[in-house]
Amino acid sequence: MVSIRQLELNLEVAFEAASEVPEIADVRALWAQFEGELAGLEQRDHLRVAGDILVQLAGLCETKADLLWEDWQDAHNAEGPVMDSGWLEGMTRQTQELDFSELVNRSYHPSRERSSEENADEDSVVGDVDKMSLFDMIDALNDADLKSQALAVSHAENISDWVKALAAKQEESPQRLVDIQQQLKTPERDT
Repeated sequence: MVSIRQLELNLEVAFEAASEVPEIADVRALWAQFEGELAGLEQRDHLRVAGDILVQLAGLCETKADLLWEDWQDAHNAEGPVMDSGWLEGMTRQTQELDFSELVNRSYHPSRERSSEENADEDSVVGDVDKMSLFDMIDALNDADLKSQALAVSHAENISDWVKALAAKQEESPQRLVDIQQQLKTPERDT
């Protein structure tokens, strides 16, 4: 005969294991496991422990029914499964990069591919620009004589002739842009 305390401990362990995965818990087997041990107890202890077992079995049945009901609703939902808002966060891509170079027709055909070291120009002024410096430069462009000077330069330039000359020069042999600029006598830029 098992003591009441040992029976309650066994009961607690069995229901903890069953509550971890209630969908597969066998309620009848749990009842049968303790039914035989209840027979040897006094009537008062028998009723108290049996009541505890039935309360825990009822809770297990309720949990199991809720899970089965949710599974059934998910399986028969015409709108599809209901997902939490953040379930895709680790799988989605925030940015996309597209290469359109194969879709663009070039007006010239490069005679050969040049390495990035050959393309580098020592006279280049490319670099980071301070935001405040850029704002100051834009404000300076608002002056009337700077505007008229910029318009005069833009009207003096013959862009279409330059494009044709650049394409012709590129087909002959690769050249530095600075050399082509000097040959075409384009306006020089102040650095």
